[in-house]
Amino acid sequence: MQLVEINPLDVQRVFPSFYHPHSQFFMITHQDQEVGIYGIKTLDKERAVCELSLCIFEEYRYKLPYKTGLKLLLNFPFTLNFVRIMISTVEKSIITLLRQCQSLGVEFVGYDKDNPKKVWFKVERP
Repeated sequence: MQLVEINPLDVQRVFPSFYHPHSQFFMITHQDQEVGIYGIKTLDKERAVCELSLCIFEEYRYKLPYKTGLKLLLNFPFTLNFVRIMISTVEKSIITLLRQCQSLGVEFVGYDKDNPKKVWFKVERP
C-alpha cells in the first residue's frame, strides 16, 4: 500500500463530507488501484496533534491487507512531525479492530461526551 498526496480541493469537490480545510489528503493505492482516501487533520499545531480520517471505497472493503495498511496509516503522521494521533469512530467493527491494536500503540481514550456512540482512541509517537 502507498499514500499519494492529493489536492484538498479535489477532495472538497468529489467527497465534500470528507473535506476539512485544515487537512492533508492522500490517495491510498494498492496494487496500482486507488482504494481509498486518507485524511490528516491538524487539531493542535503547537502540540503537533492530528486526527485521522479514512474512507475505503466500497469495492475494496475486506479485500485489503489490514494489518500492513494499519501500520502504514498509524505511523505515517509521525513522518510529518505529529506526536499524537487521535481517532474517533462510531463504527462497531472499527471500534473492535482498534481495541485489538494495542501492540501498534493504539490506546482507548473514552466515549465522546456529546455523542455516546462515538469512541476516541489515540496513538503517540513511540
